Amino acid sequence: MINTCIARLSSATLILLCSLTALADTTTVQTYTFDAQNNPETAYDSPGRRWFEFPASDNGVAYGKVLMEYTLKCFEDGTAGNLGYACGEWDYLSYTYLFDHTGMLDSAALQHPYRLLADAPFESADLLPYLEGVQDSIWMPAAQHIVDAVNSEVTVQPGEVGYAEGLFAPAASRRAQCLWTAEELAPLGAGTIDRLWIPMMAGAADARRMDLKWGLTSDTALTGFRELSNTAYQYGLSTWQFDDSLSLRLSPPIEWDGEGNLILEFALDDVDVATDGNQDGWVVTNNAPGQGWASTGEDGEVVFTAPDRIEIDVDDLGGLSQEITIECWVYGDPDSQPQNGTLFEGLNANNQRVVNVHLPWGNGRVYWDCGWDGGYDRIDAQAATQDYEGQWNHWAFVKNATTGVMEMYLNGELFHSGTNKDNPIEDIVRMNLGCSGTGTNHYNGRVDDFRIWGKALDGATIAEWMNHQPTAFHPDWDDLLVDYHFDGANGTEEVNHKPGGAPGFHHGTTLRRTTPGRERFKGDETPFRPHIGFGRGEYLELVADGAILDLQPVAPMSLSTWEVQGNAVAMTDLTYHYSPGETVSVPLFADTISYPIAGEVTPVVNDTLDYFGVPFEVIDRYELYRYITPYGIGLDLGDDGWTWWYDVTDYLPLLRDSVQLEAGNWQELLDLKFHFIEGEPARDVLGVEAFWKGQYGLSTFDQNVVAYEYAPGEGEAMWRLKTRASGHGFGSGNNCAEFCPNIHKVKVNGEQQWSWQIMQECADNALFPQGGTWIYDRAGWCPGAPTETRDMELTPLVEGNDNFTVDYDIDYDPDGNYRFEGQIIAYGPANHSLDAELVDVIAPNGSKLSSRTNPICDKPQVVLRNSGSTPLTSCTITFGLEGNLQSTTWTGELGFLEEEVVDLVALDANLWVGDEDEDLVFIARVSAPNGGTDEVAWNDEVRSTFRRPPTYTYMDDPDDEDDNRLIVFVRTNSTPWENSAKLTHQDGTVYFQRTYPEANTQYRDTIYMNEGCYTFEFFDSDDDGISFWANNDGSGFVRLRKVGGNFITFEPDFGKSIVHNFHFETNLVNDIEAPDVADATEVRVYPNPAREAVTFELEGWNGAFTWSLLDGAGREVQSGRGHARPDARYQGRIPLAGLPAGVHLLVLQQGDRTVRRRVVVF
Repeated sequence: MINTCIARLSSATLILLCSLTALADTTTVQTYTFDAQNNPETAYDSPGRRWFEFPASDNGVAYGKVLMEYTLKCFEDGTAGNLGYACGEWDYLSYTYLFDHTGMLDSAALQHPYRLLADAPFESADLLPYLEGVQDSIWMPAAQHIVDAVNSEVTVQPGEVGYAEGLFAPAASRRAQCLWTAEELAPLGAGTIDRLWIPMMAGAADARRMDLKWGLTSDTALTGFRELSNTAYQYGLSTWQFDDSLSLRLSPPIEWDGEGNLILEFALDDVDVATDGNQDGWVVTNNAPGQGWASTGEDGEVVFTAPDRIEIDVDDLGGLSQEITIECWVYGDPDSQPQNGTLFEGLNANNQRVVNVHLPWGNGRVYWDCGWDGGYDRIDAQAATQDYEGQWNHWAFVKNATTGVMEMYLNGELFHSGTNKDNPIEDIVRMNLGCSGTGTNHYNGRVDDFRIWGKALDGATIAEWMNHQPTAFHPDWDDLLVDYHFDGANGTEEVNHKPGGAPGFHHGTTLRRTTPGRERFKGDETPFRPHIGFGRGEYLELVADGAILDLQPVAPMSLSTWEVQGNAVAMTDLTYHYSPGETVSVPLFADTISYPIAGEVTPVVNDTLDYFGVPFEVIDRYELYRYITPYGIGLDLGDDGWTWWYDVTDYLPLLRDSVQLEAGNWQELLDLKFHFIEGEPARDVLGVEAFWKGQYGLSTFDQNVVAYEYAPGEGEAMWRLKTRASGHGFGSGNNCAEFCPNIHKVKVNGEQQWSWQIMQECADNALFPQGGTWIYDRAGWCPGAPTETRDMELTPLVEGNDNFTVDYDIDYDPDGNYRFEGQIIAYGPANHSLDAELVDVIAPNGSKLSSRTNPICDKPQVVLRNSGSTPLTSCTITFGLEGNLQSTTWTGELGFLEEEVVDLVALDANLWVGDEDEDLVFIARVSAPNGGTDEVAWNDEVRSTFRRPPTYTYMDDPDDEDDNRLIVFVRTNSTPWENSAKLTHQDGTVYFQRTYPEANTQYRDTIYMNEGCYTFEFFDSDDDGISFWANNDGSGFVRLRKVGGNFITFEPDFGKSIVHNFHFETNLVNDIEAPDVADATEVRVYPNPAREAVTFELEGWNGAFTWSLLDGAGREVQSGRGHARPDARYQGRIPLAGLPAGVHLLVLQQGDRTVRRRVVVF
């Protein structure tokens, strides 16, 4: 869908907070809006990838400039990501991308192995054919206690004989639990139970293994299998042990307390009978409703060990659309979980997630993702350890896109749910059980009874049927799509028990086995309980050495064969094998002997399939803008948000007709507009070529970001290199790349032309305070600000239309990475010879981004650019408010497209007196470039909306007594040497200036003021304000007071400085002299925070000096000397190895000068 909102504004109506030209008609394109994202029906989703209608390429209109208006504000009706904050908590990258659909098709050259062994590539292998029943044998010692004679015994045999039950009937495995009440056992009295006997109905049996457990409970009925922690008796049963009953001597005995109800568990494996008679192995029972629970039917399972998977035939999923339920029993491997694993995932043709479960992810959370529509719906919740490992649990994952409800059920109970989840569940073309859809993030554990339904099952149905195989009696039987029991033999396909369903395919070394009797977990109530007798007595006992045979199936390896079918590969054969030399142990006379697996060895040599993938349209991605979100805890961006303006004229050829954009993020709401200003540009943009784009590790940057050769096209005469680099990652080494200073260099045709230090000052960000470490300088970016874009003019460095190369280098570091973009913009020749342009109004300017230094009562500042090919040496600038304009002449020299910030003469002082809430419009116009006529009119004027600074006075009412005292009230924190204050009149007179020598001390300085405009400045040399949560400096405050009250209290978390302009109204006069102001010098300390070493740079220092590094207790831990020259920058390096983490103080001393800087050591 194409979103269209194009508005054409006249010059009279287009007066924006940014300094847009006021002389040209402008077309505005509205793309993303607050309302579209601030919508619970879309789960407050990020704006995402959308189409919009831009000015037509054939509309005959020339555009001199295109400005992007990027506005963010906090959520109003919900919270960012539903995480509880109106603005998102963290500093995340937020890209603005344009996707150019070229209309050209391409196809990737691909390769796939001809065969995969255990789902992995191989060159050659010797293989044995699959043999059914291959298993290892292990003998486990188990002494057999046999009652030879009863000397004396007290017995009880509760219940009446009622029926017979096949406790020892043939079965691969069986588990049964029965309960006897304390009342039934009362004739024995409290004490030991030494013997059990189980009356038989008919025939004798044998069992490879029987485990007998017991436990006590206060419950009088069984509703499921109980975990019994008492002694497990292990028996190997033989037919000779059976007569009319099976007698079992218990050693050690059951300790019955006389009060608890007794539970016995019988778990049997590989039970057989001696004859084929009816009811062989059946035992005499009581009719005891509620006092029995037994496993039902066969019970197989599959064991996944990475890289195992089961491929689900997606033909069975074609009917999915609005509803789904996926359920199974899961036993997570305690040695592996929690891990970053995927239980199952289904993808569409674009490899986009349609269904997915992490059970769990490495953080212990369970994630259920379902439905794709530009993104997937998700619910997730923290799980307890026992919910995902070390025991069997039934999980069901449900979605109804029509109602928007997603749910997770654990053992039949609702575990977690979410609403407003309406993405459809369609077009799954690949699905795996045991890993992701692409064969990664493998799951380690056991799975049973995996089912997919085309229906959102309700909780009652899930709970009722989770212990049973579905049948035609299931209320949603017709919606069953996939039903795997895992009861089949290894080396075979997985049967889909849905009638007509397609099989699944085992890849890797998946192991199917019968769940041992002692681990059976699905069961049902049985009303029959063995008619067991319990005895306590003295016996003639025989103790014989015995052993129990434990059998462990051996998993085969899959061998899949593939062929090219069109633009893809398809599996054509799947067989299973063992490796030659692989051995198994077999039982022999109560011992084992190892034999190699039998079979004829077949050598297999692999090959490679070459093919071309599905043709796709070539879509070129261009980054227009990159923004880093602010720390959002406690942040308020206001009702109208914060706006950043960005010149995107270089992308004009791409911003025409239907345009696909991707922008914004889920942390804040985004409103995005593009303003097309009519007029002939300084030069025509002919093309954009993007070549470096992605994430590059610093350790391999030079290998991946290589020199790019550009071939100029027809008509091209000028070129610009545009780059964006933001460093990320920290915590090791030099804290690269986020916090490590790094030199970036650009070469043209092999010669270095530019180099710069990437660290960006963050403590002067206009968007403050923020919730996190917003003040720390970072590599090319700051939280709550755009990433710096560097424009480098290539035209003077290349010859004619010859090919040229550009290269970008960064200092090596083993850690960290850069998100990096490189683009070449191609232009035609300059369109004008004489064109002076006003680009922006820096002050006065009422935009929030200018609020660090605005409102002003000082000299206006504008940005002047030469947009003509003739060097600009002079021009006239007319400025002020409409009806009160004045002019000044600028002189200098600007080459083509060079800029300069011009300080204009001060405005009429009376301008600053008046209503503080009145919106005023500042106008600036340029004319007479080089004394001639400007060839372009549309870019001659800029405007800004602003308000006057506040007026401070004692005379709020006519009867108030005049007073001219201003009190600077400061409470220092623990690092007062970082702070200084200054008060300057509009005429340049310094009324007040001081430093603060004492920590945690209140200072009240009274200044006698004159009428006029003033600038109050308060500095923090360590860029962390007077209160900051992430240091150990303590807290203070800064206020401007009057006698009896406050004029203003400043935000203490201000970072670098406070700059506050105000008008002081008084009729009193004070004569003062300006104090001496020390020569400016510069001290930089980086990286800060630091781990291995810290560097300090001195500029403007002259002569010898000393330095010392003090720890938090004021003790000197390092010191040194240096000698600086005034014409060079001095650089010193201080190693930090062995120093404890914490806040340290660097003290630089030269004569009477002392400079202190805080250093944070990781």
